[in-house]
Amino acid sequence: NIINYIISVNPDVVILAQTLYNPRTDLLAFPFGQATKRVSEGVNEMASVYPGVVYVVDTIPKMSTRAECVAMDGIHPSAVGNEEIAKLVLAKLYELGLGSNLTPVVNTMGIDQIPFVSKILKAMADTFYHFISIFK
Repeated sequence: NIINYIISVNPDVVILAQTLYNPRTDLLAFPFGQATKRVSEGVNEMASVYPGVVYVVDTIPKMSTRAECVAMDGIHPSAVGNEEIAKLVLAKLYELGLGSNLTPVVNTMGIDQIPFVSKILKAMADTFYHFISIFK
């Protein structure tokens, strides 16, 4: 397995594994929640199998409850979300004694959307959700 190989190459390795937040609050919240829960359980299990090597960065509390952390596509983190994840990673590194900075360095503010493209994607998503709701 890949983790055993990484340990064989570098016995002092520290691996940060991120839980997967549920970005959805709409019709797809339940299936996304089930999927993200399974992924996050796997991440936590991996950390328990490799204590002292794999450490969990839990993004769920910060990301699942804040709409501004999710990009217009409804899945990926927004610029704000990416900054929140960076803060969580820095906090974990600090906790492990591997870092001293708790504030991410942002050289260029992220752009969450291109207005024209975002409008098209939102219209497509709305149509898809409507289609799904017909069969629910």
